[in-house]
Amino acid sequence: MKRQTLLAAFLGATACSEADKSTFNVPEDAALVESPRAIRLDVYPPGNLDLLPQSFTVLPSDLEDVFLALASTVVIEGTVTGQLPSPIDITIPSDDSTSVEARVTIEVPDTVMRATTTSAPDGTYSLALPAGVGYRTVAAALDPIDLPLFIEEFVPLTEDTIFDIEMGLGIPVSGTATQTDGEPLPSGARVHLVDEATGEAGPASALTSAGDYLLRALPGDYTLVLDGASGSSMPTVPFPLSVDEEDFFIRQDLTPGTVPLGSVSGSVVDADGRPVDDAEVRFSAVSLVDLPAETTAEVSTDTDRNGLFTRQLARGTWALEVIPAYEPNATLSPTTLTIDVASASVETGPVTLGPRANLDARVMIGSQAARNIVVTAEEQGFNGYTYTATSDKDGWVSLEVPNVPLDLTLQSPDADQPITRLEVASPADVTRIDLDDEGSLVTGLLLDPEGSPLPYALVEIRDAEGALLGTTLTDDNGELRVTVALIEAFELDTGD
Repeated sequence: MKRQTLLAAFLGATACSEADKSTFNVPEDAALVESPRAIRLDVYPPGNLDLLPQSFTVLPSDLEDVFLALASTVVIEGTVTGQLPSPIDITIPSDDSTSVEARVTIEVPDTVMRATTTSAPDGTYSLALPAGVGYRTVAAALDPIDLPLFIEEFVPLTEDTIFDIEMGLGIPVSGTATQTDGEPLPSGARVHLVDEATGEAGPASALTSAGDYLLRALPGDYTLVLDGASGSSMPTVPFPLSVDEEDFFIRQDLTPGTVPLGSVSGSVVDADGRPVDDAEVRFSAVSLVDLPAETTAEVSTDTDRNGLFTRQLARGTWALEVIPAYEPNATLSPTTLTIDVASASVETGPVTLGPRANLDARVMIGSQAARNIVVTAEEQGFNGYTYTATSDKDGWVSLEVPNVPLDLTLQSPDADQPITRLEVASPADVTRIDLDDEGSLVTGLLLDPEGSPLPYALVEIRDAEGALLGTTLTDDNGELRVTVALIEAFELDTGD
């Protein structure tokens, strides 16, 4: 087997040749492939082994004859601590540190290598992970909650490790959040910080009755998010925030605009006019009056036994989705409409849910009927519900599905037949589905941490966005072979 350069051995398992496959040390300079064309291989070892799911990335040109060497499991333990402010000045830390209950997550982003836990009241925590490099550690305080978000990136965890987390005190960020006219924001309004570089979110702090808030932050660039707790009518409004090492205190008042509310009510019925109970009614803001363009909002409610619903919303234009309950014998399809909330009271009238549609199609490979093809139909939007059936001996598949645009995925038990994906605007219009007849071959050898072949492990191949391209099990000799949707190979620019 030829040597391949596995450009992202970020769990510590390195590509290797036959000559050196007996040792598998984690390279200190291992790096992630950040190319948008990188392909990710997620490996799920058999459950009887003390090994955890692990991810690799390769470039399209390196998909054949790859060696994947799994890393052993390591235990990461530590204590989460923070500092409380001095009783005489909130900008000065007190002398003593305090134990922190925090949500602790250690992961390699966009991979299956991830573990999360809540530290105990004394701050201690323990997590098991594959040995590797490139880990991100995040801790968000739960008690005491007024501590900064902790993030440390590119952490090497190649052996059992004591990793203590010191959250410090952070720099106080405070202000008053009100409407432009000085009126209070809707009930349930709160604020929290989102780290700009990673997208990680810190703990939320509810506004006081006067609209005041206090957060703490370590130096960095953030988005200060003003939003509402569950059930609140407060939209989500972002504000930029930079915290510098030299800052002692940051005052940031928040005046997003005005948030006048309107009460929206209506009913949901079927085609015969009968009320639909327990349907989800979801409102997504399109544009809101007197609020910044970047404001977003999504709120929902359910219909009662009489099919009725009511919800308070900020004034503006909203997209309305009505989604029937997911039941084995459901007969209704979801629907959408647009409403304008321009007054204190808006009545939508009855919203009618139509019947489902039949997708009856013949699956073909060229001129031959394709049997035992698993066909999965997923709603585009709504709740992304999926529906699955298998083609019969003559290639026919029949599915009763919502009468909405669908994403179809067709997967064959034959590892040499790539997964086929297509979009369907109207299920009833589909009468024939042709499987892709060409693809890219992925082959390789999976090894355990001692260098022995690892049989019966599940391997999923995904693109850079995480879409599944193919799956396979390694055979008795730890070898994998699967054909995935055609992947265009390209030359890596070395800068020469």
